Amino acid sequence: MKPSVEMPVYLQERMQKYIESHDVTNGLKADRFIEIMKTHRGFCDIANIDNEEFMELRNPLIVFLGDSVTGGHFELKDLWKMEIAQDPFAGYAMKFLNLLHDEYSVTTPSLVNSGIAGDNIHGMHKRLKRDVLRYDPDLVVLNASINWSVHRGTLEYFKQEYEAVVKEIITETNADLILVTANAKFSNANDTDFDERTQFIRQTAEKYHLPMADFRKIFDDTLSEDELKLVLSNGENHPTPFAHTIMAEALMQTVKE
Repeated sequence: MKPSVEMPVYLQERMQKYIESHDVTNGLKADRFIEIMKTHRGFCDIANIDNEEFMELRNPLIVFLGDSVTGGHFELKDLWKMEIAQDPFAGYAMKFLNLLHDEYSVTTPSLVNSGIAGDNIHGMHKRLKRDVLRYDPDLVVLNASINWSVHRGTLEYFKQEYEAVVKEIITETNADLILVTANAKFSNANDTDFDERTQFIRQTAEKYHLPMADFRKIFDDTLSEDELKLVLSNGENHPTPFAHTIMAEALMQTVKE
């Protein structure tokens, strides 16, 4: 069930102009991954298929860890049946893969999308080994600050779980890790710490010297509160397909030389 809601053209143009003229990273790059993408050629010497060295060859591998936004979920179609339009190809993960191929056309990266709708950092921590670590990725993108509220735990518990996930990815893989802040969303009475979670992600990127793409900054700098509802396909927290394009372009800023 593909999404049908899209943002007004004037907001598309505004966000596009913004991302083309602003660096929304913290100035750090995924250097190891960039080098892999520059030097990998995406093919093997067929004469060596029977040699041990053949099994060392593979495509560069990217894993996205996140929630419904990462998984490619959009507007709510039927509340009672909980039917939600979903299209991973309209989401920022696949759009990032396409942009990456445009930038580094000599190789073919593979992508695992481990975004699960409704999940939060606690669930991501529980499934980290299964959904990220076992793949031995070359790049991991972590998007994990939505779906948290007083019913799920304190702000301190969120910080504890988030930092634990970051540490495990750093210590258990050789991957470059890119942190992203979540897109702007509408808060409710049970979710009062979104700004604090956003700031903690920025601080964590600085603490561990990790590249970061600040999705939240794009939304905050380009949209009024009234306009925000026009770029959220479900009226709450799911960006429209075009907003996903902007997020993918922001992420690309961390993997370009």
